Amino acid sequence: MITFRMGSAPPVSVQTSQWVLRGDIVTMTETNSVIRNGRLCIDGNRIAALLGPGDTLPDSFTGAIEVDTQGTLYPGLIDLHNHLTYNHIPLWQLGRAYTNRNVWRMAEPEYGPNVTQPFKLLAENTDVDYRRAIVRWAECRNLLGGVTTGQGMSLRGPDGIGSYFKGLMRNVEQPLGGEGPECRGQTLDFTPKEIESKLVPALAKGLPYFYHLSEGTDADARQRFLDLNRVNGELAVASNFIAIHCVALQATDYDVLRSAAGMVWSPTSNLLLWNNVRCGGS
Repeated sequence: MITFRMGSAPPVSVQTSQWVLRGDIVTMTETNSVIRNGRLCIDGNRIAALLGPGDTLPDSFTGAIEVDTQGTLYPGLIDLHNHLTYNHIPLWQLGRAYTNRNVWRMAEPEYGPNVTQPFKLLAENTDVDYRRAIVRWAECRNLLGGVTTGQGMSLRGPDGIGSYFKGLMRNVEQPLGGEGPECRGQTLDFTPKEIESKLVPALAKGLPYFYHLSEGTDADARQRFLDLNRVNGELAVASNFIAIHCVALQATDYDVLRSAAGMVWSPTSNLLLWNNVRCGGS
């Protein structure tokens, strides 16, 4: 993320693929070193060089546009689990803890008036400016926290609110040209039949796939993990499979996920929904 002081941002009319940004560069190394008055050489969407105040500019950047940000340059954080299209409504104040997400989604009478209905009132408004405003609000909240790349920006439908996430942040589900692969995912539970008909074919495409797995603490939540063991003895997990939550997993279950790309922890929702900050059971 690049933080400019007021009035110091470069003119948007300038067309170039090479920039030299001057400022205090936070490297985020183990020693938390900061390069005061350093220079960051950017070529397209890649960092080509990181220079101290006395370092020589590479010859290939002789004609690059140089901008003195008079600010601080941080690496952009990546948010691998969010529901950004809901971030325009207040955080739901839960009155109790749950054991499975299907309980609060389908049987909690407060869920509709506190979450679903306020969301639909604005996000499904016929005035598309409401949707654009929601998107920019969610993006700005992330950028102010240092997040420049996010997951969870898409909603299904030809004109879903996710179609407006093509602005301030990188969207892993709708990347612009050259930014990365187009990720896919599933929030709701797959049945065993859907694992065969939907998840397995999706993983076969090789693209990163996010799946909300075992979201809860009870036996039913863990069963969603056990369902990944297919009837033919194979496992519906691949190197492009990214599991989100996994709260109900037991210690021995993690060995099964070693072949996956990774697991995304969600401590805030774990604490609010399940009164459990751990990722996985005992």
